[in-house]
Amino acid sequence: MANSQPFWRQPLTHFMLIGAAIFALGALRGDPADNNNKVVVTFAQIERMAAVFEKTWGRPPRDEELQRVVQDYIREEILYREALKLGLDVDDSVIRRRLRQKMEFMTAGDIELTEPTEEELLAFFDKTREKYLTEPAFTFTQVYFSDESRARAAKGDLPNAVGDEINLPRRMADADKSEIAKTFAAGFADALEKLPLNEWSGPVISGFGAHWVKVKKKSAPHTPPVASVRDRVVNDWKNEQRLRRQDAAFQGMAASYDIEIEAPD
Repeated sequence: MANSQPFWRQPLTHFMLIGAAIFALGALRGDPADNNNKVVVTFAQIERMAAVFEKTWGRPPRDEELQRVVQDYIREEILYREALKLGLDVDDSVIRRRLRQKMEFMTAGDIELTEPTEEELLAFFDKTREKYLTEPAFTFTQVYFSDESRARAAKGDLPNAVGDEINLPRRMADADKSEIAKTFAAGFADALEKLPLNEWSGPVISGFGAHWVKVKKKSAPHTPPVASVRDRVVNDWKNEQRLRRQDAAFQGMAASYDIEIEAPD
C-alpha cells in the first residue's frame, strides 16, 4: 500500500536528516577518518532496510523502529569485522560452503530469467525422456482381513466377503504405484504387478494384514506428452544450463591455479 504521508512527516525522512546532521557535524569537527574502523550507513542502505521492514510488517517503520533496525545493522557490521580480525572465518566449513554457494550463484548468471526456445525444450525432452516416464498404475478392489488364516477361510465368500474393518480404501482407480505403496506399503504395490486381471487373487500380504485383490486394469509406464510436464522439463533444462555455466566458470578459474595432491608416504 502506498505511503500517503507527506515527505517531511515520513520516519525515513526524519532519520535521514538526523543522520546527515550527525555526519556533517563530524566533518566540521575534523573527526579522524580511519577507514578500517569507520562504519558508514548510506541513505540507500537505510531505504532498503525501511523497504524490507514495510514488506515484512505491511507498514513503514516508525522512527524508533528504523533506528533499531539501523543499530542492529551496525552491530552486525562491527561484529563481522571483529570476527574477521580474529580469523574466525578461516577453516570454517559453514562459511566456506556459503561462499561457494554465492560464487556458484554468481557464475550461474541470470539463468532463472532465461527461457528455452521451443526447439531447445523439445530437444532436451527427447534426450531425457526416460526421466519423465510415468509409474505403473492400477485399478483394483481389495477385501481386508486382519490375518492370513481369516483371509483364506473367507475365500468361498468372494466376491461378497465383507472383510474386517480398517481405514483403507476398498477400491482405487488409476492409482500409480507410489500412491498405492503409501497407502498399503511397498510389498503390496509390488504384488499387484504379478496378479492376473479380473480375478480374485491372494491372500496378498501388506503391512496391515492380508487382502483378497481383484485387479481390473493395469497401465504400463509411458512417456507423457511434453505439454503435461512442461514446467518440470523447463526447470530441469534450467538446472542443466546452470550446472554447465558453473562448470565452465570453474574450469576458467581453476586454469590459473597449480593444483598439487600429496600422495601418502
